[in-house]
Amino acid sequence: MKTLILSALLLGGSAVAAQAESFTFTSKSTTTNSIIAPLPDTKPVVAGWLTTSGQTVYASGKTEASTGDCDQWTTPPGSTFQGNGVCALTTSAGDKYTIVFGCDFANKEMTEGACWGGLNGISGAHAKKLGVLSWTFKTNADGKTGGATGTGQWGD
Repeated sequence: MKTLILSALLLGGSAVAAQAESFTFTSKSTTTNSIIAPLPDTKPVVAGWLTTSGQTVYASGKTEASTGDCDQWTTPPGSTFQGNGVCALTTSAGDKYTIVFGCDFANKEMTEGACWGGLNGISGAHAKKLGVLSWTFKTNADGKTGGATGTGQWGD
């Protein structure tokens, strides 16, 4: 179940540009720690931490790298998503942003799925701006590494 953490793989998708512009991204992540918290009469909550890096390609053709950290956890039955998470990222230019997201799994092993999130610019070109993104992820057989691909856009 700790492979759930890798759904946060989107983090490598840098999301900073001078104006509203759509982008695509690819990323790779590694789980650095995880916790399984048993709950009475239901599935346990699985929480994990990971590091990530990735490459973003904007509609203009500009590319940018980013790195970051993420925390993610499974949610109890009846929640909107099967997993939720937060990420803090820094681009190669030094700009900072966060992502708050939810994910649903495509298999019972929780090694593949799709995620949707909101971007919040902290500093740099998108300071105080919001955006959206979505991605799909797949965890590698080792259960600790994986990759993601996605798309998004910052608002003006």
